[in-house]
Amino acid sequence: MSSIQAVFLDRDGVLNTHLPGRYVENTQQLVVLPGVAQAIRRLNNSGILTIVISNQQGIARGIMTRAALDIVTKELERRLYDEAGAHLDEINYCVHSRHDGCACRKPRPGMILDSLARHGMDAALTVFVGDSGTDIEAAAAAGVGSKALVLTGANRYYDASRFAVLPDFVFRDMNDLVDWVLEEHP
Repeated sequence: MSSIQAVFLDRDGVLNTHLPGRYVENTQQLVVLPGVAQAIRRLNNSGILTIVISNQQGIARGIMTRAALDIVTKELERRLYDEAGAHLDEINYCVHSRHDGCACRKPRPGMILDSLARHGMDAALTVFVGDSGTDIEAAAAAGVGSKALVLTGANRYYDASRFAVLPDFVFRDMNDLVDWVLEEHP
């Protein structure tokens, strides 16, 4: 069993393809990134919780409905399971606009803090995996132990000057991240 209690995961750009300037509005637009299902299964097998923390302001903007988001979520879960027997332990979405001032929208830490409290976890024993600066900022604000950037979404290369808060680690993809989690935190 790992010393890591949970891996928090952004959705778009980490689990599935990032659509620049757009939202995954339906299951036809949902493309799970290569190797993600296997990576999540490896975390599942190690007893590490996998928890999605994702902004989905397309709902607040009227681009999609909550029902459509739920359908996409169920399809994501189905594909992860069908491909590798993987599952997500919890999924948290902020559906507010960036102008709403809510505590849950990244870069604010509300969703992470709520999940930590719900599971009685120590933030220092968690990892946050994101593809953008707001992910890293939210993780830092929540006191997450390790802030990791994967280069599969909004950022395809790492340029420190583009980040207000720097990630602790940068990985090519989810498989590289899971290798690190399982090797460095047995």
